[in-house]
Amino acid sequence: MNKSVFSLCAALVFAGCQSIDPETVGPPPASYKEQIASYVTLNFIDPYSIRDARITQPKTHATMNGGLWNVCMMTNAKNRLGGYTGMKATVFIFKDGFIIGTDSHTYTTGIMCADRSWQPFTEIVRSGNE
Repeated sequence: MNKSVFSLCAALVFAGCQSIDPETVGPPPASYKEQIASYVTLNFIDPYSIRDARITQPKTHATMNGGLWNVCMMTNAKNRLGGYTGMKATVFIFKDGFIIGTDSHTYTTGIMCADRSWQPFTEIVRSGNE
């Protein structure tokens, strides 16, 4: 992981308990589902194998430089060997309405995605994988 992504993730984890006024962060990302769907298509090993996808609403998190928005996604998709991995979480970090980073480490997602309300993310589940 490069230094900037690690620093961003560390800042989110360690500052996550601070409160922040959503007004100072700006509006939540309007097209977060579309951006995440595009990211998945471009970056997942087999995006067409995704099943059981879930997503949360955007939530603010305090950082050392103010605050950011994050969205948690959980999917079950195939790995490089063609086997399903089980449900795995990914945190998408947004600034000014756009994805600026992701993190799928168990420690980070456990903190960032705890106590969140999950909804089906049908936009990325391909027909036949449900």
